[in-house]
Amino acid sequence: MVASQEQVELLKRGVEVWNWWRKERRNVEIDLSGTDFSDIDLTGADFTRTKLQGADFTRTNLSFANFSDAVLIGTNFFYANLRDANFIRADLRESNLTRANLSGADLRQVDLREASLTGADLRSADISRADLVYANLSGADLRDADLWRCKLSHADFSFANLSNTLLSASELIESNLTSANLTGACIQDWNINRTQLDNVICEYVYWKYEWSNQERRYLLSDRRPSDPNRIFAPGEFTTLIRQALEIVDLIFVDGIDWQAFFQSFQELRSQYDDLSIQAIKKSGSAFVIRLEVPPGADKAAIEGHAKELYEMRLQLQEQRYRTELNAKEREIEIYKQQSVRMDKIVELLATREEPKVSLHANQLKILQAMKDEGNSHDIARVTGLSIDLVNYYIEGLGKEGYVRFSAVFSAESDSIQYLCDLTSQGTVAITNPDLLLPPKQAVASQTTIHAQTVGAIHSGSGNITNFTQNINSNIDGITKLLTSLRNTAQTFPEEQREEALEHLGDVEEGIRQFDKVKPHRIKAALAALLAIAGMVAATTDFSNNVLEIGDKLGIELVHTPSNQQLPPSK
Repeated sequence: MVASQEQVELLKRGVEVWNWWRKERRNVEIDLSGTDFSDIDLTGADFTRTKLQGADFTRTNLSFANFSDAVLIGTNFFYANLRDANFIRADLRESNLTRANLSGADLRQVDLREASLTGADLRSADISRADLVYANLSGADLRDADLWRCKLSHADFSFANLSNTLLSASELIESNLTSANLTGACIQDWNINRTQLDNVICEYVYWKYEWSNQERRYLLSDRRPSDPNRIFAPGEFTTLIRQALEIVDLIFVDGIDWQAFFQSFQELRSQYDDLSIQAIKKSGSAFVIRLEVPPGADKAAIEGHAKELYEMRLQLQEQRYRTELNAKEREIEIYKQQSVRMDKIVELLATREEPKVSLHANQLKILQAMKDEGNSHDIARVTGLSIDLVNYYIEGLGKEGYVRFSAVFSAESDSIQYLCDLTSQGTVAITNPDLLLPPKQAVASQTTIHAQTVGAIHSGSGNITNFTQNINSNIDGITKLLTSLRNTAQTFPEEQREEALEHLGDVEEGIRQFDKVKPHRIKAALAALLAIAGMVAATTDFSNNVLEIGDKLGIELVHTPSNQQLPPSK
């Protein structure tokens, strides 16, 4: 649209005439697009809802001007004086505000996508809820500015001064903060995944803010470092933030069902790589479980999915408890005795006095959190540890009050192992495998599963090459047997059905990913299936099929039938 020459001439007669004319003709459409207004004084001019696309305001004095709801796409404000100007909801996409004075300006809800604000003065400007995606603010002065809930992804803040700036709830995904000054900024709930933080200057920041009606300003709190007399050492702030980027806090306000959480967490880990529990904290009845996630992970998605899986497990728990209450007393007792996951209950103690075992890190952390909450049977059920080991740990933790960790490189396994001094009597090695395995020097020719109905696995060094060859040469037969086992498992009582299907999944995964899954994982799953078969009546074919799979894989399984069996589900 071509600018109206009549309107252009009217504006050049002076701001007082222009504003009076605008007031008298509120409904007139104003189009000044492409007009050159450089080097003139337009202080306080009324440009509300005006079309100014491609206009040139180079070095123009526009202080206190009103550009609210104006269209300013590609407009040139190079070196313009825009102090205390009003740009609420204006469209400034791809505009040039290089070296412009925007101090005290109202830029709320402004669209500044791909705009250039290089070296601009934005001190005390209100830029809240603005969109600055891909904007260039390199070298800009943003001291005391309000950037609350701004979209700042891919923006360039290199060498910008952001001291005392409110950055709470803003998105800075893949933005550039290289050499920016963040001293005194408030960064509560900001999102800076994949953000460049090299050489950031920061003496201290604030983690929280609150609006004060009385003082008509934001009050900042929760200073970091907490000591008001201390400031961050060079690089310390960047290290702190990068660590925080890899953290997701799961908050359970009304307490937590540990069994439901542990089951949901195991499922979550199968869907997201490299998740681990970093810490468990308790405050009153609330629990905060801190997860360490891989760099660049979608933390919001992980948090939402974790809560969803937990709620689903809670519902399943409730349904199972109702079923238990309707069962016969003897069946309930048998169920309680056999409900622990069979692949987790391995005989761990070489001697009662000095247990030395491999323990999953997440099991230890849950054990620490639960030791003052539940009884030994509950803890054993949740963590999958034997009752004897649980009692030993509780006793040791009660004496020590803490657990000491140190990282040690293992040349034998070509990996990092985390060693933990639990008590003066023994050492616990925290390693990555899900299984709890006794030390080699304390194991005889077979490892006995600690349960009444479980057989044994003949362990030994094994041969990975032979194992792979056995899979390749028997894959069709193994697949058919697994299908038959899965069909039979569907007839088991609910708890045994879930356990059997889970272990069958472990075997199938091991067959599919034999280059990644160690043979002992499949051995333990097959032994657990034999254990479950021993608990359910009329499962001879099931047991025979499990043994046949072991034979095809070169895994020798010893089956000891149980006298206590549960009837199949109807």
